[in-house]
Order: sequence, then structure tokens, then C-alpha cells
Amino acid sequence: MKTLLKDNSIVIRPADKGSGIVIMNTEDYTNKLEKEMKDNGTYAEVTEDKTKKIENKVKKLVKQIHKDRMITDDFKSYLMPSGGTFGRLQGNPKIHKGTIPLRTIVNGRNHPTEKMAEVVENELREHVTSLPSYIKDTTDFLNKVTQIAQPLPNDTILFCFDVVALYPSVPRIEARTAIETALNLRMKQCIPTQTVLEMMDMVQENNSFSFANKHYIQKEGTAIGSHLGMNYASTYLGSWEKQLMDQAHQLPYAYYRYVDDVWGLWTHGEETLRRFHELANTIHPRIQVTLRFSKKQLEFLDVHTSIVNNVVTTDLFSKPTDKHMYLHMCSSHPESTKKAIPYGLGVRIKRICSSNDNYLRHRKDLKSHLQDRGYNANFIEDELGKVDAKERTDLLRYNNKENKTKRVPLVITFSRALPNIRRILWKHIQKLHTSDRMKQIFTEAPILAFKRDKNLQDILVHKKHNNLFFSKPNRCEPCGKYCAVCPYIMTSDKFEDHGGKQYNVKNYINCQSTNVVYAVFCKKCTKYVYVGETGDTLYQRQLLNLSRIKTKYGDPVAIHFYTDGHTIQDFSVMGLEKLHG
Repeated sequence: MKTLLKDNSIVIRPADKGSGIVIMNTEDYTNKLEKEMKDNGTYAEVTEDKTKKIENKVKKLVKQIHKDRMITDDFKSYLMPSGGTFGRLQGNPKIHKGTIPLRTIVNGRNHPTEKMAEVVENELREHVTSLPSYIKDTTDFLNKVTQIAQPLPNDTILFCFDVVALYPSVPRIEARTAIETALNLRMKQCIPTQTVLEMMDMVQENNSFSFANKHYIQKEGTAIGSHLGMNYASTYLGSWEKQLMDQAHQLPYAYYRYVDDVWGLWTHGEETLRRFHELANTIHPRIQVTLRFSKKQLEFLDVHTSIVNNVVTTDLFSKPTDKHMYLHMCSSHPESTKKAIPYGLGVRIKRICSSNDNYLRHRKDLKSHLQDRGYNANFIEDELGKVDAKERTDLLRYNNKENKTKRVPLVITFSRALPNIRRILWKHIQKLHTSDRMKQIFTEAPILAFKRDKNLQDILVHKKHNNLFFSKPNRCEPCGKYCAVCPYIMTSDKFEDHGGKQYNVKNYINCQSTNVVYAVFCKKCTKYVYVGETGDTLYQRQLLNLSRIKTKYGDPVAIHFYTDGHTIQDFSVMGLEKLHG
């Protein structure tokens, strides 16, 4: 595993669909992503990382809308960015397509605009879910299929539209108009429409990201992976669909859309369907759709739809590239999680299959796939037996149980070595109840929740990718946030001992780095006067040193800088090594 992690000639990425893992030559992977950035007019390369400037612009806007009393104090705190990072470009191979293109994704976690993106996306949810074509998920699609008037007219055609590269293709000007209309229709306008639009503009105009030491800005659409994504794109497509339906001479018998995938029924013949498709591609030059159609069968999402005796039937669909890499029985997960795998997959199959014969066929395949993943046959049968006993009509209903528990959650990383935590909690709850305050908080024992530990994918896919394309140079420098310690941090990738021997700084170090070996340098004496180590941030440790110098504390380091003609201006710090952790 260590060899794979350090092998910079390869990149390991998850397949775009089908649960597979793809190993690519690093040069090929890099060239494909950089070519996409260069050839696609949606992106522009910029000369610098604009994260700090963007963060300052976001702060200015947040302060302004708070000053105008558009948001509360708590909301201001929520939106205010701190220590933001640039978006990170990555690509997942589409192994189900011949040339194996990459689906470009921008990881916008901790980007300065992340919180604003969440807010705007949430404000659009009400409108998106009210669109006539809206599909929530497979279950919603199956329910809507059953509501179609059947039997169907003779020669009904199944058809699918697929919007080409929807997220980066959404035209921003037209999208803004559609979104303004949608926001004005909200039942509850807790945040004024104009304020939401200002936040949206901030997100869209500052969608910055990096890859392989190059920096980019997105000029059109929105990024795949951004919090401002599905509802933003769907709001525009709702407007686009209205234009299409208004201009069409003949309309679909049924028309449903899940984000960028459309499923419908057409009853006016193949030629008019082609004209309907051509019309769709004239609504806006940036929005282009591909067409698939058949009078017999067509796949949509994970459903294989067919017309049998003028009635729509449904069956499970899996892409040929699907590796069925379900959670392995030997993996370090709670027993309840492993039981949920065969049961959950069985429920999915029974829900989708309108024919019991098809359910039984896929049930057999599922059992085989799970046995390949180490599951015992009896274990599988116990869980699938529960599925057998359920009616499909019940599985098509949403389970809207409300979680009414008021128990405080205790979240810990799962390990097989853990003792019986639940038993320990219930055994010692009385100790908490000896405190009246604790008794009010913990009326019952905390509810136990496990989170998983790091797995191989975290290390070989995500960590390796970050090390290859986003690792920072081995050097020490200020954090760039103009903190109280920044003026005292030395900038260099090398340092010398008293004998003049030179050493390289190990790892990247700034004011916010933790677990650092550092050296205090005296400018007047032109030498290092102290070497230390801190588990806190370098900022916290040096802030303490500076405070001790100012207050003339009796610490050896502090004494050096307020005696013998020294001042605090002689003080500086060099990070030597960032330790692990």
C-alpha cells in the first residue's frame, strides 16, 4: 500500500458510475483535465490563487447585508468565512463510455463561498420540487409511472433526453432571471430575494479552483461538486422546459426529469419526436440534449422501462461496467451495517421490479454477488427473507417516520476492539444523574452512533490525489491572514545551524500549522537562540512568547528579548519541521 501511495506515475480514481476503481497514468490524467480546462470556454486560467481576495469580498458582503438588517447575528456568524481554501479539481473516469472521458468535479469544501452556496441552494428547493417534471428519486419515478393513464395508445415511444454537461453549461444571465422569478414565488421569504441574488452572484463570480499548481475561475454555469448545483441548474431547466413546451406543436404523453436526465412517452410518431428534439436544441445554444428512443425498452436511472401490451413495466437496470463492489463482510463495520446491505439492496430490487419473476431473478444474482463479497448464504437469506415478506406497494410508499428521540448522540469511530459501549452507557447513567444539570441533559443514556475509520479508498484515492496535485512546497511562511504572528514568521525553504550547515524545511509550515518544531531567531544577534516544539498551532505558541516579552515575564526566551538592548522587533520565528498529526 505504501508503494502504491508513493508511486507518482499513477493516479487511482473511483469510476464515475458502477463502484469500480480505475488506475490511470498520471500524465494522461493530468493532460485530460488540463485539456478540458483549456478547450472549454467555461473556464479561464488566472495567474494567482484568489482565495484570500474572495474571502475578503465575502466578508464585506456579509457585513453589509447584516448592517442592512437582512440577516440575523447568528446568520452572519454562519456565513462569515475563516481560513478558506481554494476549490480542488478532480476527475472521475467514465468507464461506461468508449473514450473514457473524465467527469470534472470541483471539491469546494471550505471554499470562502461554501456557506452562501448552501443558503442559495436551500432557498431554491421549494420551487424545484414544485416543477411539473420534478423527480425526487427512483421511488418517486416509479410512483409517477403508475399514475400515467394506461393502457397507452398504440405505437407509443419511450424516449430519453440527456442534457450535455448541464452544470457548466447553464447560462448565468438567463439562470439569474429564472431564479429571481422563483425566489419571488416563495411562500416564506425569510431572506429577501435581492439578498439571495447578491449571495448567488458572489458564489458564481468567484468560483475559483486549482489543479497541479494552476489556478482557474469558472465563467459560466456552476461547478459539479458545488453546493450551489442541483437546484440552481434545475431552476433554469424548469424555465427552459416551459419555453420548449410553449413552442412545441405536439407535447409528450408523459415527461419527467431527474436533474439532467429526462424520461418521457411520445405518441405522435418518430418523425415528430425528432423535430421535438431539434426544437429542444434551439431553445438556448449552451443547452444541448441527446436523444434515445425505442418502442420496446429504455433504461432510465437504475430502471429498465418497457412497454408490454401497451403498459409500462419496470425492471432493475445495472450498467455492464458495474463491479458490484458492496461492503465486504470482513470490513470493520458494525453488524447492523452489514445486515442492512442485503436487506437494503433486496428492497431496492423488489421496489423497482414490477414483475415478481424479475425480482426473483435479480434476487438470485444479488445473493451471488454478496457471496463473492464474503457474505454467508444463511446470513443473506435471513435478510432477503424479510424482503420477500413485504408487498411491493408498501415499498413504494415513503417512510416518513419522524425522529422524536431527545437522547444526546455519542459519536465514536467504530472498531472491533471496542467493548460493549451501550452496556457501559446504561450501566453508568446513574453517575451522570447525581448532577441535577446532567440529569436534565441526559434524561436517558446517550444514543450511540458509529462513524467509520479511514479506509483504503481514503488513502489510495483521496490522499494520493491530494499529495500529487495539491501538496504545498516544503517551506515556512506567514499564513497570509495578517494575523498577529505573521510579521514575525520567517519565509524560507532552508535554514542554517551555528556552523553554517544548511538544512531543508520539512513539510509546509505557516502560523496555523500544528505539531511544529520551530526555532526562535534573534535579528540583533543574527542567530537562533532557542529550538522548541509545540502541539498547538505555531500562532498560539508564538503569541504566548510575544506576550511574555511584552510583559517581561521571567522565561529564558522572553528575557533574551527585553534585556541587553534587545526589543520585541528583534524576535522572529522559523518553522523547521511539521510533524505528523
